[in-house]
Amino acid sequence: MQISVITICYNNLHGLRRTADSILAQTTPPVSWLVVDGGSVDGTRDYLAKLDVPYLSFISEPDDGLYDAMNKGLDRIGLEDADYVIFMNSGDAFADVETLRTLVEALQEDPVDLIYGDAIEFDGEARHYKAALGHRRVWYSMFTHHQAMAYRCSAIGPLRYDLSFKMAADWAFTAHLLKSGARARYLPTALCLFERGGFSQSQDKRALGRREHVRIHKEVLRSPPLMGELSIFAKQSVNAVRARFPGLYDWARMRKKSA
Repeated sequence: MQISVITICYNNLHGLRRTADSILAQTTPPVSWLVVDGGSVDGTRDYLAKLDVPYLSFISEPDDGLYDAMNKGLDRIGLEDADYVIFMNSGDAFADVETLRTLVEALQEDPVDLIYGDAIEFDGEARHYKAALGHRRVWYSMFTHHQAMAYRCSAIGPLRYDLSFKMAADWAFTAHLLKSGARARYLPTALCLFERGGFSQSQDKRALGRREHVRIHKEVLRSPPLMGELSIFAKQSVNAVRARFPGLYDWARMRKKSA
């Protein structure tokens, strides 16, 4: 059972070093590691060129944002060369050195189309354990970080991230896969360390998020209108608590702390 890793980065050499250290420390290395760099000017290209890693390849060129870069990764990794693919972007890391081994063993036992687990979010020294919601709650939102998901390459096929989604293309991608009949399995363990900092609560972002939420329910999940409205209300309520009372959100959503 072979797993490829794709890393997206742009002017984040410090974070890329952390991600690289995590990947290179795995007791079961990936069959390939592709870094898709958006044309960084912070030394990223030189750093990658000096790494002596036989399974590493990279490209460095301008792109149209995160999801375009992720599509480039899927196009260039060679989905036929690996059984599964996981995105581990610059700044993020595997939960521990045994993560890929854990995934390989679980997938050898049951080769599902999508395997996922929990995440540990970090901000400085603080660590917050965030359990996955479960794939049956894909109607609500992305149920775990995409860094905690490994997709079966044969299940992905020609599917790519829809660039018309600016915030929720990963949710739309995963929802489309599940809606098409993909079989998923949850592993009750942390698979990734996720660096906080990209979450925005600006009015423009909230409005865009609502529009994309509606589109996913209508175009991908094809939910009854009432289900879509209820899920939007639930998501907005949670986001409001997170924005105004982050400590309360962490206590309610992430009670279990990592060591």
